[in-house]
Amino acid sequence: MKRLYYSLFLTSIILGLFLSGSKPVEAFNPSADLKASRSVIVSDLEDYRFYLNYLRKVAASQTNPATTDSKLRNFIHEVNTGRDAVAGVYVRDVLAMPVQQQPSGNAGWVSESDNAITQFGLANQFNTTGLLAHNTHAGADFFDLKVGQIVVVVKGNGETSKYRIDSVHEYQALQPTNPYSNFVDLNTNQTLTATDLFYKVYTGSHHLTFQTCIEKDGELSWGRLFVIASPLES
Repeated sequence: MKRLYYSLFLTSIILGLFLSGSKPVEAFNPSADLKASRSVIVSDLEDYRFYLNYLRKVAASQTNPATTDSKLRNFIHEVNTGRDAVAGVYVRDVLAMPVQQQPSGNAGWVSESDNAITQFGLANQFNTTGLLAHNTHAGADFFDLKVGQIVVVVKGNGETSKYRIDSVHEYQALQPTNPYSNFVDLNTNQTLTATDLFYKVYTGSHHLTFQTCIEKDGELSWGRLFVIASPLES
């Protein structure tokens, strides 16, 4: 590129002198031309670096929803506790709720709040994030979760993790008030024990599981709803 620029520059000088009938009064100074060429190249490189930096910022904003979603940014601020534990869960235009932790040794406790989800402590032992809520309270919003939606889990220190909903499962409890009831998969009619169902929705590779009850015929605990979401690569 430098040679081409030098050649074109030299050719234009000679052509200009020929057409004007003038004779060169001093020898051509190549060092001056190289300085000019270098300044042009440096300017081009600076423009390139600016554009490359701009593209990187755009890419970062697209991969991090917190930089483009003002509601999410506000939510992250609202649930900030400074701690490493899960503090909130966000699904755009569906729900934005704080997450409460179960008391130690009480795996059956679920918040009675209309606007709070409970993290299932036992699921942590199986590398799964379990999110519980009563269908008469915050769990009512779980029925608006659909396959393909993006879930953002927010920790109290501001860290976020993204998941995509893969599947939604509904089961009938054959004995609604019995915690050890067998369950029937409403999609396949397969019958599972309570233990089998637990391992199906809460074990395996790391994932997110929403759980609430299904009401039918006046029975609040007629069935169970599970929404499964897999982590997205950051």
